[in-house]
Amino acid sequence: MEGTLSKPWTLAAVALLGLAAIAPARAADLDLTAGVLAYRDLNPVPVANLLGISLAGGTYTIDDPGETTIVLSSNAQSAGCAAVDPNTVTCPATALASFLIEPRFEHDMIVLSGVTHPAVVNGGDGTDTLIGGLAADTFIWNPGDDNDVVDGG
Repeated sequence: MEGTLSKPWTLAAVALLGLAAIAPARAADLDLTAGVLAYRDLNPVPVANLLGISLAGGTYTIDDPGETTIVLSSNAQSAGCAAVDPNTVTCPATALASFLIEPRFEHDMIVLSGVTHPAVVNGGDGTDTLIGGLAADTFIWNPGDDNDVVDGG
């Protein structure tokens, strides 16, 4: 009887492991709705974001080598955003009015040098380095967020 029960359990375990291997790691989400490009680290396992956003030729490049992948919403895709590689995305500057950036946990580095649209940045928990762009950016700090370094750009 033991041999008969172990086969279904073995098959179930192999099936579950196979599904886990196929499912992509969920990391950061990028959405673009009503002109607000929202970048949120929704990974349940904290990662140190190394987010850099730059502007060249009317296109923003959003790059975060600290993430496994950046998942584009259908709204972002419809607005013209496209993945360059798993952790780099481009979006047309004409589609944006502002940024909302929420990296959440760990010791993050956010660099918005050269960004011409205003940003709201909430570094979250961890000792973060937040560097603003050329517009009037807002940096949110809450008690318990550790000691952040902020440069308004």
